[in-house]
Amino acid sequence: MIIQAIFSYLEQWAPLHLQANYDNAGLQLGDPTMKVTAILTCLEFSLPVLQDAVEQGCNLVIAHHPLLFKSVSYISPNTRVGKMIYFSIKHKLTLYAAHTNLDFTPRGLAYKMAKKLSLNNISPLQPLEVTNWKITAWSSKDLKIVEKSLDLFNVVDVKKENYLYNSALSWIASINKQKAWITSVMNNPDIIYHVSPIRTMGRSDNIASMGLLGHFSSPVFVNDFFKKLKDLFQLKFIFHSDTIKSMVQKIAICPGSGGSLLTNAIKSKADTFITGDVGYHLFQSAENRILLVDIGHYESEQEVKKYFKDELSKKFDKIKIVATIRQQSAKQIYS
Repeated sequence: MIIQAIFSYLEQWAPLHLQANYDNAGLQLGDPTMKVTAILTCLEFSLPVLQDAVEQGCNLVIAHHPLLFKSVSYISPNTRVGKMIYFSIKHKLTLYAAHTNLDFTPRGLAYKMAKKLSLNNISPLQPLEVTNWKITAWSSKDLKIVEKSLDLFNVVDVKKENYLYNSALSWIASINKQKAWITSVMNNPDIIYHVSPIRTMGRSDNIASMGLLGHFSSPVFVNDFFKKLKDLFQLKFIFHSDTIKSMVQKIAICPGSGGSLLTNAIKSKADTFITGDVGYHLFQSAENRILLVDIGHYESEQEVKKYFKDELSKKFDKIKIVATIRQQSAKQIYS
């Protein structure tokens, strides 16, 4: 099985068109036409993680945080990113990231966090706006297989695109039409496809969301709530704003760095907002309005390696898939 087939499956769970406009989710480095040997999953790329992949015979590494996030002016073996690029090319690794697309997709990282907290009545905190999708599709056997798959969907303006080793078809259509086509071919091993967004404002897609809302089945005392967070997320400490209620029940969440959603959380009348990377002045903004809780960027996302492994294992049970054991936070604590 080629690596691109893994990408196609992942992008059913976390479509690339959902990523934020500042993001760089998707292929980071490598050749997606190579045959996959084994897969290593992680939160973020690091040299120890890539070494772990090589030692375990994995040629595909899947992370949440992109390797190439900010612009790179030059590539040198003396920089953090450069070392990983040199190492990956030397060992023929392919690197892939599912970042904000995994944060925003309806069964993604925020949803996993909500279920971990045993929240009920889960709903979007800030729905995303998306319109059409562009699909590029090719076949491992014959492009006519892709052409035939389009017969039932009245797709117009199909274009042929030529690549170094093969050709593909691409087209743009509504979300619903593209979802119908994807559903019809998702179990066809001869068709591989890639989805990218064509964004316009004015249409709210309530399927995907930045952050989620949920409820505990009954109110929980704040101290018990903090203890629950510490146990579930293996926390040494928690940063939080002043407590304004003795109990909490309606919970807003955004794994990673979600401070920009504080206003949404307040407007939703949530009792508390759980996220990471909260600056000092944002705690001031939350004062007497909501219980703002910072459990840490890394801490809120560290189990994504397990989520990747579990999701991929549903489809690829004959491929070795391992979660790295060499993952650690870049933010260390002296105590």
